[in-house]
This record gives sequence, C-alpha cells and structure tokens, in this order.
Amino acid sequence: MKVTFDDLYLVTVSEDGTIMMWKIQDREGRTLKREKDVGWAEEILITKSDLEEKVCVFDGLRSHEAMVF
Repeated sequence: MKVTFDDLYLVTVSEDGTIMMWKIQDREGRTLKREKDVGWAEEILITKSDLEEKVCVFDGLRSHEAMVF
C-alpha cells in the first residue's frame, strides 16, 4: 500500500499482481485541498556507470574539438 505524493490516492497491490487505485475522500465525498503544489527537483538521478560513460564521451568530444581548432 502506498499513498500518492499529493495524498489523493491510495495504491494497493495484491499477491496475484492486481493493482487498485483508491480515491481518498471524507464521508461527504470531499478530497483534500492542497494549498501549494509540490515543486520539481532540479536533480536527475542516474547510475554511476552511466555518469562515467557520459564523462568519457564529453572528454572525447572536448579533445576532438581541441584538435580541430
């Protein structure tokens, strides 16, 4: 069981793989009113090996660029 980041839904998964999404409401059917949105992060998570590969590619491009000029 997991509640979404905005507290609007409950997600459940059963042993047979069934996924259910439940809308969270009070007895009168009202949902939670959020006063502000959740901000987006500036960071992007990648694996260390992907980062090392990209650094090698950038270094190769920089050395090739230095040879051209």
